[in-house]
Amino acid sequence: MAAYLIKFFFGVIILLLSTQIFVKLAVKLSEIFRLSPLIIGLTIMSLGTSLPEIAVSSISSSGGDTGLATGNIIGSNIINVFLIFGIGILVGKLRIGTTKTQKNIVILLIATLFFVFSQAIFPFPRILGTFLLLSYIAFTYMEYKWGIMGRVKEDLAFITSLKKRKISPDLVLGIIFSVFGVGIGGLLVVNSMQELALISGYSTTLFGLTLISVATSLPELFTTIQSQKEDEEKMTIGNLLGSSLFNLLFIGGLANILGGSMELPMVEICFLIISSIFFFVIVSFYKGRVVPKWVGMILIATFFIYIYVLSFTTFGVLSR
Repeated sequence: MAAYLIKFFFGVIILLLSTQIFVKLAVKLSEIFRLSPLIIGLTIMSLGTSLPEIAVSSISSSGGDTGLATGNIIGSNIINVFLIFGIGILVGKLRIGTTKTQKNIVILLIATLFFVFSQAIFPFPRILGTFLLLSYIAFTYMEYKWGIMGRVKEDLAFITSLKKRKISPDLVLGIIFSVFGVGIGGLLVVNSMQELALISGYSTTLFGLTLISVATSLPELFTTIQSQKEDEEKMTIGNLLGSSLFNLLFIGGLANILGGSMELPMVEICFLIISSIFFFVIVSFYKGRVVPKWVGMILIATFFIYIYVLSFTTFGVLSR
């Protein structure tokens, strides 16, 4: 068996085990800090599950391969909505929140449009990258403040039902090791995909938009499935929203600072905007309700359309 396949399977196993532990510990964190699971998913969990994207984009950007970084950012966000959100709807009863979720989906739509247009028209990538990073810091602080306000409003029933918990050494160590496991597993998977790209001879941008994006999105996928099993739909939505914003603002900012301007492929940008609009419409329309299964099926079908269009445009160009 080829070495890259061995790396891939070992990486997937490590990711599965690490994300299972990570979800359970994240639930405990929300109880300790007395914050909604949505806030934990938007901040701590999205940071942990985005470690592979950070590694791929920062390494590739610093090495001058902005194509891989660009493809990874765009592809991961498209996959978050069409594939992972779709699977989350199918495997559980995904109820959409009425307050903080609605605010955050608006932020994601604005951040997506700003990312697309700023990359196209702003000529100073390092200034833009710094602004994107500062925007993510401001977003994280705002989420924490919303979580504090939610204690006496929409999250009051949840907060009052919690038992008092304290941070213990085993919890801290568990989080450290689970995040480390997510990072190592993700890097193994991504590295195996990079080796496959070299063997096949296709561009790293193409692999960034497809295989590497799927590989780096595995933590979000496993976290979504696991949190649905634990009936933590707020954690599922929070992780997807937070991960998508993290990709655009933090990783996008880092890629701009390290690698310079990013050239955004037109077809993929169209799908990125469409995915954000789909996400916005679904979250807004099903406010306070469970998303029906057929919506998840449409999202997954759209994911396969995206793969088909991307393959057709790529291989059509290559065959000329």
